[in-house]
Amino acid sequence: MSSLRSFKNNFYIFLYLWLLLAKKCVTDPYYTTCDFDLEGIEELLQYLPAICGEIFSKRHVDGQLYESYMDESKTFAQFHRKLDDYELRNKSQSQTVYSFEKELRNDIYGKHDMIDCVQYGEGTATGFLNCVKGKHIEMEHLIPAVINK
Repeated sequence: MSSLRSFKNNFYIFLYLWLLLAKKCVTDPYYTTCDFDLEGIEELLQYLPAICGEIFSKRHVDGQLYESYMDESKTFAQFHRKLDDYELRNKSQSQTVYSFEKELRNDIYGKHDMIDCVQYGEGTATGFLNCVKGKHIEMEHLIPAVINK
């Protein structure tokens, strides 16, 4: 009975902390990413979170914040390009069937929980984005190199 009570207490503490963290994520718009490096970003802004449009429209006023988002976008693009290169290493680029390395992706994403960046991002957009950028770099290092023959 004591272990059940202890489990319930720990569960409620965990649930409370998780809800606080989730509330912080929902109420703080800076805990998101914006793919500002995409071609035609002006047209794509309507599909991104509203905060991305605000940051983009103020990029000449608050250039440092915009550059932080742009740096994260470029780092993610580099990671994604390396992952694509690895997954397509034995395939023709013109194939319609996409080679998907499920185990590799599960391993990479499983080892790098982005929620850590909300907790350890120093409470700022720049801190959050630097953390996410660091995670992308770490994730990229987990992708095996493609040897072109």
